[in-house]
Amino acid sequence: MHHSALASALLAGTVAAWLPHDRDLQAFNQTARFEHLGKRFEPSLQEGINKIRGVNFGGWLICERWMMTNEWDNVMGCSGTESEFDCMQKNYPGDKRDAGNQRFETHWKTWINADSVQSAHDVGLNTIRIPIGYWSYTDIVDKDSEPFADGDKMLPYLDAVVQRAADLGMYVIMDLHGAPGGQQEDVFTGQNNAPAGFYNDYDFERAEEWVSWMTKRIHSNPAYSTVGMIEVLNEPVSMHDKDNRYPAPGQVPGLVQKYYPGALKAVRDVEALLNVPEDKKLHVQFMSSKWDSGNPRDNSDVASDKSTAYDDHNYIGFALGDNNGDQSALMRSACTDDRVVDGQDFAITGEWSMTSDVDPDDADFFKKFFTAQQQLYEKPGMSGWVYWTWKTELNDPRWTYSDATARKLVPTDAAGLEKNVYQDFPTAYDGIIAAAPALYWAGLAVGCSWYFFYMDLTEQLPRGCELNYLTSQAIGVCDGLDDGPTGRETLAFWYAYYVQRDPYSNITTLTHSQYVDSFRTLLKVFAASMEAAEPGLFDFANAGGKMITFHGLADPSITPGSTLHYYQRVNATVGNVTDFYRYYRVPGLGHCWGGNGGQPVALFDQLRLWVENGTAPIVSPVEIAWTSNSTRQEIICPYPQRAIYQQNCSVQETESYGCWFVNKDC
Repeated sequence: MHHSALASALLAGTVAAWLPHDRDLQAFNQTARFEHLGKRFEPSLQEGINKIRGVNFGGWLICERWMMTNEWDNVMGCSGTESEFDCMQKNYPGDKRDAGNQRFETHWKTWINADSVQSAHDVGLNTIRIPIGYWSYTDIVDKDSEPFADGDKMLPYLDAVVQRAADLGMYVIMDLHGAPGGQQEDVFTGQNNAPAGFYNDYDFERAEEWVSWMTKRIHSNPAYSTVGMIEVLNEPVSMHDKDNRYPAPGQVPGLVQKYYPGALKAVRDVEALLNVPEDKKLHVQFMSSKWDSGNPRDNSDVASDKSTAYDDHNYIGFALGDNNGDQSALMRSACTDDRVVDGQDFAITGEWSMTSDVDPDDADFFKKFFTAQQQLYEKPGMSGWVYWTWKTELNDPRWTYSDATARKLVPTDAAGLEKNVYQDFPTAYDGIIAAAPALYWAGLAVGCSWYFFYMDLTEQLPRGCELNYLTSQAIGVCDGLDDGPTGRETLAFWYAYYVQRDPYSNITTLTHSQYVDSFRTLLKVFAASMEAAEPGLFDFANAGGKMITFHGLADPSITPGSTLHYYQRVNATVGNVTDFYRYYRVPGLGHCWGGNGGQPVALFDQLRLWVENGTAPIVSPVEIAWTSNSTRQEIICPYPQRAIYQQNCSVQETESYGCWFVNKDC
């Protein structure tokens, strides 16, 4: 944690390495209220949650006096010093070293433990980030010149914490917070060198040894089964720093061109030696180019690795300087900032807080400030956040997440956190009816190019004269009815400018794997901004809103499975879905209309009765084509019920059908 200068955070990764929502973790996001720690009563929200929402365990394996003056002075016996290095050197020299080790071990045992993980889990968080120093691997410590407490004594307590995280299904980010020689002139590195002394071959090599050691530990020790990311360096000296710190001696180009690729290689070499499969490899995290300490992707090895991640820290109060007591300025920054970096998709804000000069008792402001920042870090292109920090002695919710939950300045369960980011206008309509909604528009748009791509790939293309004839016939029949465009050139523009972001791209040159990568890219970058598939309809439901959707099972344009999937996600996220939302599947109906199925014309009147009188719809009549010159009357039923022929009478009469629950999904 860099508490003395501007900071800002995001992490990115790719599809190869695993992330929280990739695993079927039984306890993932089961939550309880903070006041009833350990008593989980909320259901698992795996289906409804796909963002990282976490907290740092700061001040634990690397201590910072400003967070814990009583702990620092009285438990650890570090009074009169500012860093762990100085504490052991000045207060526990020579034969006093064992006493210092015992003091530090008491701190490691009690400041954070398995109960802390449970508490974080019980207020709805799904991720923890663990800052740790290189001296945790004692083989690389120069004992003559680096008097840190014995790092191997912290490992049993680290093991217990990550084991509890694994038991609960919580994702863990392991963060090299303190590097050999110190990567910043700040005590968060465990020492306070001036200038920062990390940027040399000797210390690069020692840090790479630590990365190798930790990677092996993660992949070999079952307690670390939910550790999915390793950050190879926290907050190096940056252009944000004052007093001409940047660049530190040896930092340019050493950090980007030597250490970053070396640390990446250290991880991948261990994984190759252990035969770790692609989907279990770690994300390797670097500071984002937003941190202004160099762009890690300027190195070709980093740029080409499929499982890298990027971290950049955002403390809005620091950024505003003397203006950090201005509530309007704080909210404006939270609402308009952009943490996304092109090319660094799957980004997470790895450190942030509500630090400011606003009175911490102003509950109304801090509820809004937290919500605005949560929404900022979960915008399109962002994938979540990790708050700094879980525990302090400050009695200050601006820095202390556990305190903020106890005061109810932030949501106290996973459902509340989910609700915080949904629905800009939940009360604009009291009733909604939607036919064949294009909920997953981003995927649908690129999917429409599949047929062309596949024909080109298989070299089974229709002849130009055939297409020209069909096009001319269609235009002849339809153009007089609607005028407007007569072709689909805009789809090519969509692919070039939005998916590839290259006006010269050509779909005919793609391989199959490149097409799949393009599809995934589109979903990552545009899904959240172009789709209407957020399942958290909490406020709409609480306001008394009612919604009906129907989808033709013969829809040739939008798969009806997408509407069913959305309905199921709403139920998994909000619960009791039939109280405010009904979904009807219409056999034989095309896209909104047409086909042999009937148009459900009565649904709008039924929606109105539901909104105005509280009469929930069940059966709805439809008229479908029976023969070339006759129709028959049937019914449609709200999912998961189906219309079943039940009487020994005419199949053309509505009374012959009833709504039944059918277990098997045909």
